[in-house]
Amino acid sequence: MRFRCAVVRIPFAIMHFVCLTILCAAVAQAQPSKTGLMGLVADPSGRSVSGAIVLLEDVVTGTHVQTQSGVDGRYSFELAPGKYRMKVTFSGFEPWTEEVTVEAGHSQNMDVKLAIPPRRESVNVAGEASELPLAADQEAVSDADRIQRHNSAQLLTDLAGVSLRHNGELASMPLLHGLGDERTKVVVNGVTISNACANHMNPSMSYIEPWNVSQVQVIAGITPVSMGGDSVGGTVSVDSPPPVFANGDRGWRYGGVISSFYRSNGENYGPALSAWAANDKFSVGYAGSFLNADDYTDGGGHKVTSTYAQSTDNTVTVAARLSGNLFTFQAGLHHIPYQGFTNAQMDMVRNYAESMNLRYQRAFKWGFLDARVYWQGTWHSMNIGKDKSTFPMPMWMPMNTHGRDAGYSVAAGLPISERHNLRIGSELHRFVLDDDWPPVPGTEPYMGPDTFVNVNDGRRSRLAWFGELNSKWSAKWSTLLGIRNDTVWMNTGQVSGYSDMYAVDADAFNAASHARTDVNLDVTALARYQPNESMTVEFGYAVKREAQISTSDMPGPPTGWPAG
Repeated sequence: MRFRCAVVRIPFAIMHFVCLTILCAAVAQAQPSKTGLMGLVADPSGRSVSGAIVLLEDVVTGTHVQTQSGVDGRYSFELAPGKYRMKVTFSGFEPWTEEVTVEAGHSQNMDVKLAIPPRRESVNVAGEASELPLAADQEAVSDADRIQRHNSAQLLTDLAGVSLRHNGELASMPLLHGLGDERTKVVVNGVTISNACANHMNPSMSYIEPWNVSQVQVIAGITPVSMGGDSVGGTVSVDSPPPVFANGDRGWRYGGVISSFYRSNGENYGPALSAWAANDKFSVGYAGSFLNADDYTDGGGHKVTSTYAQSTDNTVTVAARLSGNLFTFQAGLHHIPYQGFTNAQMDMVRNYAESMNLRYQRAFKWGFLDARVYWQGTWHSMNIGKDKSTFPMPMWMPMNTHGRDAGYSVAAGLPISERHNLRIGSELHRFVLDDDWPPVPGTEPYMGPDTFVNVNDGRRSRLAWFGELNSKWSAKWSTLLGIRNDTVWMNTGQVSGYSDMYAVDADAFNAASHARTDVNLDVTALARYQPNESMTVEFGYAVKREAQISTSDMPGPPTGWPAG
């Protein structure tokens, strides 16, 4: 027996954030304006689109007003009578434009249905849209898609060039043309999250739950240099919904969405909730979910062991829109207390992560600025799971990992002319890793009596600079040229084994130099030809070079970054 609960959309008047739950009451409904413009923004299937930018320009005066579609996809304006040029944009869709006339004393409804281009990326920066000729497949994620997926990687299955390596219930890993996350760059909300586990039990996309995903994008070919290095296989980018703001000075508005599913096979169920409160300048939002799965039974009636899992995910978003400046801060708590792995001898017995992500966006007369700083700490543990054992008695083999990601990114867009746009920027990503294996009583000297120190203060710092020129030569032809330099510093501390029987290998490693510096050069050239709306031809060339140099020839990584 299988059934799902339908998505229920409920506006809320009161929200209280209490770490893992929200109490919602007093339904508030928006009253339509007597004089103005309102409507629904929807995708091609008719589903509402939340967070779309709706911009109105007075044809006579040239003044602008702007709002965003709410969680229910609706927007509204209170306007003076007149003629307006209306533009609606949302990342992953074609911009929608129309001229509308607002008459005094009459409310006008203007529904918008967005169209998805064959192959295109729309980069939304502080309300301004710019297009890059990227070999990218992307799609907006619907409520139905989110409810039916156990983990966010499963949202990529319909995109070209993508296959999944199924690990645990929550830890599928995307492969681009067979290349995993060592050769494929995975970005979550603009942040590169490193695997803390050598067995890939906690891949990057396990830190954003499906209900909190609004858009997924795949570049299965050449990745533009502005989207980062470490992208031999391609790039996968996943984003959560943008903050919601109310229109004009109508005060605080509230809304929310509740969903759930249940599958009797394996007692697989999971409620999810998102809620927000906003006025025209400030926005507070919450997204949370819980998932439980026990071992399921196959078509032959046999239990498939190590398919159990449980997770809790909580994300709070606070945003401010002040004088053309947009500040967005996200904080997350991600906890998987256990997860079985059918394809491994061990299981995950804990994965806990804390994350912070601060972003700043601003559109200027000379272009735009987009910057962010971020940090994530992960505490990960592996051991023999509850349904695995070695004859004749269960085995215990703990492994503990602590990983820390921190960094910044800053990019500026500079329109050189009507045809050419230049993008320049810099990125810094630092990853610190500690991995140790506590002793197992009664197994000396093989797995005791001391702790096995596998990685001690391992450090990798990557500093990058890039420049990228986007040129629109005609209605059908466009090009993208880019160059990127990455300097990578790596080092680690001393290690030790369970006992003296490991001393020879540990001493040899400790006596060697652990420092290494690499200088990487990335040059790309892409061209895009689109003869009509149903056909796109893209081709390009990329050169990626790596050079190792003596550590005495280069300065060290930027100072001020904590080792722990």
